[in-house]
Order: sequence, then C-alpha cells, then structure tokens
Amino acid sequence: MEDPFVCYNDGAEIPSEDEATENIRVLVRVRPAPDGSSSLAVDTDEGGIHLRRGKQNFHVKFDGVLDSRATQSDVYRHVHPAVEAALSGVNSTVLAYGQTGAGKTHTLFGGLLPGDAPAASASAEAGSVPDDTMSGMTTRALRDIFDGAARRGARRLAVSASFLEIYNEHLTDLLQPSMYGRMPLAIKEDNDTGDIFVRGLTEVPVHSAEGAMRLVRRALRQRTVRSTDMNARSSRSHGVLQLLLEQSSADAAAPVLRARLSLVDLAGSERVSGERALSLDKQHR
Repeated sequence: MEDPFVCYNDGAEIPSEDEATENIRVLVRVRPAPDGSSSLAVDTDEGGIHLRRGKQNFHVKFDGVLDSRATQSDVYRHVHPAVEAALSGVNSTVLAYGQTGAGKTHTLFGGLLPGDAPAASASAEAGSVPDDTMSGMTTRALRDIFDGAARRGARRLAVSASFLEIYNEHLTDLLQPSMYGRMPLAIKEDNDTGDIFVRGLTEVPVHSAEGAMRLVRRALRQRTVRSTDMNARSSRSHGVLQLLLEQSSADAAAPVLRARLSLVDLAGSERVSGERALSLDKQHR
C-alpha cells in the first residue's frame, strides 16, 4: 500500500534550463502491505516504483521514493528545503495526497493527533515534544522555524498560525471554538495583489514551537473523521495549516522577510462509497 504522495514547492532553488520551469517535487512514501505481501517494487536510488499487476508491469519515476523502512525523519529530510525556503521569504506548500489509510495525516501531524502518546517526561497539555519516532512534518517544521530564525540572526521573528478545514465545500475555522459560534468564512481575492485569502479566518500568534504544537493539537481534535474499513479515524476533510512568518534582521536597512508555509492534509483520494464506510464517528460543526 502506498503512503501519501508528498508534494512540495521549494522556492529556495532555481531550476536549471533542463529542469521543469515550476519548482514542484513529488515524493512517494510506501508503507508495508497489511498482509506482508506487495505488488510494488521500490527503487529508492533511482526514484522509481515498479507495479506488477498480473502479467502487466508498470514503471513510474518520481523526484524521490521512500520504501517501507523509511522513518518520519527520513521523510522530513526531503521536505526540509520547503521550510528553509519559507525562512528565506518564499511561500512554500507541502501537500499529502493518497488513499484512505495510506498515512497522510500521520506523516504530517504524527505525535499531535488524538490518541498519540506524548513524550514520557511530560503531558500533552503541557505542550511536550512528542517522541521523535512519531513526530510528523509539522512538529519538525515548527522546531526548524524557531531554531532557524535564531541561526540566521533574526532580530525579530513573528509567527502566526491558522487552521482551515474544508469538508463538503464547507469551510470551518478549527482555531475558533465551536461553542462560541463560528464566523462564516469566504474565499476572496485581494483586488490589489491578487492574493487569495479566507475572510474571517483566525490567525493566532505563536511564540514557540511548543506553543504552536499545543494549538495544532487542539485544532486536530475538531477535524471531521469517519470510521472506515481501512482506518478507524479517517480524515474526511481537507486540512490546511498555514504559518505566516515575518522576520526582521539586525540590519535595520534590510527588508522584512514575509512568507507562508502551508501544510495541507488532503482527504482520502477515493470515493467514500468505494471504501465501504462503516459509521460517521465524529463531526464537529
């Protein structure tokens, strides 16, 4: 079974003339098959996947392929350039795409999900850093953002976070508690800059990686999930975590760097009817 396609736009590098004009890379992570067998053969050196289906054979190449032995840390080494690009002032996006049960949400938010065990030395409510074997791209990116700004000699780092859920074309602000009533959200375009934004979406300032992780934990409890044959807690919605970074340097004449890092957990790529959904486990509205 395949884990998600992890696609990201790394603006830190300028492609050469013989490379694609758009700096988009596709990384595939393959998880172990439930029964131990697999029709996939993975070539991690050449970035290829061989699929055997009966007498037919298919071969596809990607920018990177990780086999079933890959750890969360291995995945992050491929995603890290997108984080560095954001710290350099370039908007970057990481998308996790794949079938239900492939591990998209675990790859992005591992260690922060309901039921994930925090580090043994502290509680989840205290904002502890999860065990690194579980820590997903979000936890690792947050650490790098706050550590990276310090390494770059930033005089001031301002980070704010928003978390949007898209479910059945309905927008929900996961950082706005439902008990207080949520403001209607709308996707708009800035007439001056052409930027796309969500009107009414909450942006919360965060001052440390631990504080940001606490915020993400709370938001993830609000997501729409469904129990299916393939996953007891399948994310049925698209989740978009955005981190707005603003950095000023010790040199007063230097421009302020502003960029957004978007971490997008897409809903399962198959139809719900095709996966024999068992029950609606939880839906917060």
